[in-house]
Amino acid sequence: MFFSIIVVFLLFLYYYLNMGNYESKLKNILLNYSVEYMDNSSENILDEIVDKNIDFVQSNLSNYELRTKNEKSLAFLRNKNIQELYVLYPKDNKLFYLLDTETKDRGLVGEPFSSNSMELFKEVLSGGEQRTYIQNNVEDLGFTVVKPIIQNKKTVAFLVVDYHETTLSSLSRLLILSVKSISLTLFSIIVIIIFIVY
Repeated sequence: MFFSIIVVFLLFLYYYLNMGNYESKLKNILLNYSVEYMDNSSENILDEIVDKNIDFVQSNLSNYELRTKNEKSLAFLRNKNIQELYVLYPKDNKLFYLLDTETKDRGLVGEPFSSNSMELFKEVLSGGEQRTYIQNNVEDLGFTVVKPIIQNKKTVAFLVVDYHETTLSSLSRLLILSVKSISLTLFSIIVIIIFIVY
């Protein structure tokens, strides 16, 4: 009997000590789920606007009509959770605006883009895979998704989606609710085991 109480206590202690890991994993799952729709839709739109036979960046830089058409196509991805959606291209270890779906305070084509998270773009450039970055230091911004635009097996630009802070807050509330539910369930199981043992 004493042994079972010790085992239950150790299980509960293990769970408590690993709570941060569980929260982190749940947060990543929730973030990935929240961007899954955008990811699937963006893949279709990127397939449409990235012509395999012409230089995506150069053609958008030089052709106003093509750039306008592509910005309109990207604008279909916008929803109430998205604060900004734009395309950047790298040149000489710097980033520049190529396309921007914003109508008021938009980045002009070729305008330099400054970011506190340049490492994120370097990771996406070298790895060729989408990354999500939680924006703790930018007011009104929750998280950013950076997706590589690949042409001829090379990352030529980045699709950047900035989500509102309220989206991250909603996900955090859901995370807290999930952690509380898991904790309550675990506590209930422990109580049941103690009653069965006694």
